[in-house]
Amino acid sequence: MSCSRASSIHSTLRRSRVFLQLLEKDGRVYVKDLEERPIKSYEEAKLMLETGQKNRQVGETKCNSDSSRSHCVFSLHLYHQDDPTTLFSKISIVDLAGCERGAKTGASGLRLQEASKINGSLMNLNRCLETLRFNQLHPKSERPVPFRSSKLTR
Repeated sequence: MSCSRASSIHSTLRRSRVFLQLLEKDGRVYVKDLEERPIKSYEEAKLMLETGQKNRQVGETKCNSDSSRSHCVFSLHLYHQDDPTTLFSKISIVDLAGCERGAKTGASGLRLQEASKINGSLMNLNRCLETLRFNQLHPKSERPVPFRSSKLTR
């Protein structure tokens, strides 16, 4: 489970904030040293998700006393029971920090900087989704999807 705060990435399964690198190898993007843990049951998955949620970066704003200051990705890799080396499915649950207006939240200083970076990454995500939709509707005039514009979309 990883969270992206501003332009940094860290694992929420660790109590200490160790910042991780987003790297690319053979055309695939990955987070170096991101911890993976095997789970055997629904209860273990739920506990891991709850641990990650507790370690997320939150801060107080005028609108929300526990405002999420990061985007968070919880990925499950499911393997076939008869062959644990074969990936059966991959599921990613993404919890995005909300878009914020500085005037409405009363943000200033660090909170305003965080809001600006959150809003920027959400705008990049929006551009990617809009381009994907355009390409679906107009397959003969496809546009390049700007995935590389932010760590969130890479």
